[in-house]
Amino acid sequence: MRRNRLSTRREIQPHRCKLLAVMAVMVPLFTASDLATADPMSLPTDDFYIRSTNRQGQFHAYHQILSEPQKGFIEAQYCDRTFWVAKDTVIWTQNEAEAGRKLVVEANDLNERRVLCEDPQTQVTLDDLGLNDLELARLRQAKDGVGGGNRLKIIGEAFKGFK
Repeated sequence: MRRNRLSTRREIQPHRCKLLAVMAVMVPLFTASDLATADPMSLPTDDFYIRSTNRQGQFHAYHQILSEPQKGFIEAQYCDRTFWVAKDTVIWTQNEAEAGRKLVVEANDLNERRVLCEDPQTQVTLDDLGLNDLELARLRQAKDGVGGGNRLKIIGEAFKGFK
């Protein structure tokens, strides 16, 4: 009995190897053709960032920008393409540029990072965002370091001598 089981397995083994060999060739072919004809919208999307580097080319900081609308984000045009950004990102790009840092818009996927364009701070400014005057004033105030946290610190320092 035991001998029959072994012989049966040996007879199936070559057939199984042929099947695996055929699958090893065919599956990548179908996968590659499916990817080639797939709708680009169904493929995984890249993550997008504005990245800053110092004068020596070393990474300094980044802000993520979105390729899809999301609550709290504003539509902006970078690299002849529509993105959605936080208002603070626009202020940040201006601050980074004023500090002498180089800015780029880049796409990241799992395997690589690609620069889409440079100098995003020249492509979108606070005035381009279509905000009302009050909100523009608030954002400019925050940009100049007169935001809520700094203001309280300044007031606290002024009253330090009083007890």
